Amino acid sequence: MKFTISTKADIDGKSWTGVQITGLKAGEDLEACTPCTIKADAAGMRRVFAAKAGDVFHGITSPRKAYAGEAITVLGDGYRFHADDAAGLSAGDLFGLTAVAREADTASTTPVFRAVSKRDLQVIVSAVKTA
Repeated sequence: MKFTISTKADIDGKSWTGVQITGLKAGEDLEACTPCTIKADAAGMRRVFAAKAGDVFHGITSPRKAYAGEAITVLGDGYRFHADDAAGLSAGDLFGLTAVAREADTASTTPVFRAVSKRDLQVIVSAVKTA
């Protein structure tokens, strides 16, 4: 099953425990809870970009839209977030990234999310190279 993560994505208020990486800046405009990767720019500064299949997945961005250059936090293992407005997820299914930003698919060979309800995903692995 393939779907695009909702632009209304938000963190589950009960899941504010998990890995957080702070002190970063957005390398591009990013919607809330975008699957992301951290890369060094030309000046050697670490910036956050949308992750796609083939990138190293570090987690999801904080639950607010961030514009290029703004401070941003990356949320890793353990964070649960609202991802699907259509309530089409099946609890237990594993999802990975596709070649399209903000898209997740059960056909991916490197799962990074687990569906925990009809609408929510949980980050299950970070700092992993996706296929």
